[in-house]
Amino acid sequence: MFTCCPEIDLTNDSTPAVKLDAVLHNMSDFLSGKKGLRLIDRAETFYEHLLANTNVVCIDPIVSVRRIFSRLDQLELAKMSLESSNFVCKPIRAQGDGAHDMAVVFDENGLEEIHYPVVAQRFINHNAQLFKISVVEEHVFTTQRPSIKNMHTSHGQRTLFFHTFLVSKDGHQYPLTKLDPNDKLGSIVPEEDEVLFAKIATKVRQDFCLDLFSVDVIECVEQGANSKNAEDMCEGYKRRKFAVIDVNPLPSYKNVPHFHHHLGNLIRKKLSLPTIPLEDTD
Repeated sequence: MFTCCPEIDLTNDSTPAVKLDAVLHNMSDFLSGKKGLRLIDRAETFYEHLLANTNVVCIDPIVSVRRIFSRLDQLELAKMSLESSNFVCKPIRAQGDGAHDMAVVFDENGLEEIHYPVVAQRFINHNAQLFKISVVEEHVFTTQRPSIKNMHTSHGQRTLFFHTFLVSKDGHQYPLTKLDPNDKLGSIVPEEDEVLFAKIATKVRQDFCLDLFSVDVIECVEQGANSKNAEDMCEGYKRRKFAVIDVNPLPSYKNVPHFHHHLGNLIRKKLSLPTIPLEDTD
């Protein structure tokens, strides 16, 4: 058996020292600077403590989580390229203030409205649908979310600014997620491709060395003259083409069935303890 310890509060100087076997953390805000410079120092001190105590299991490794903070590192790992007129500009930092404020740019004139530095990612039409793959070790769960509607190249069109939380919020009507009349491109099957998504989850898990994360995936649709761009961007999988557009550490896991059970077993595996079958938890 393992015993859960009280929460370690990095904002509280009086937090007592405790003997640890494993640490389950969500230090994104601390390491990104969102909580202030003093707490960055405290987070670094705690990180150094973990480095000095290699017997303490850390879920997920802080060095792996840090790679997610920088979208430049994400692009390097994913080996992405940019060869399109329409593209999305994202802040370089994937955590902290403004990390989810993004823009769709239609031509070179739109670049004058962007606050730099940013990462530019090709925009691929996907019929305003996004698949969010939530992962707990080898367990993969997929839900559908609304996303940005199809965009068409238009010289002189103003840059579109948006916040991803508003665009992809369940049950929330947002103008940018509503397809224009007769604008649905191709034929998207609403059911997710479980085999492919499991492969994506495994690949991201291996490349980023994470066990608790989510992946945002879109299914590409063709749009006339720009269909070749979509094919270049998305590897063909039978007749359907997909693209990974973001990776996030330790998501909310909202609506993921038996999440706490899977999380408990993950911790048990890290501590070389026997896991508990799901049927024994009822």
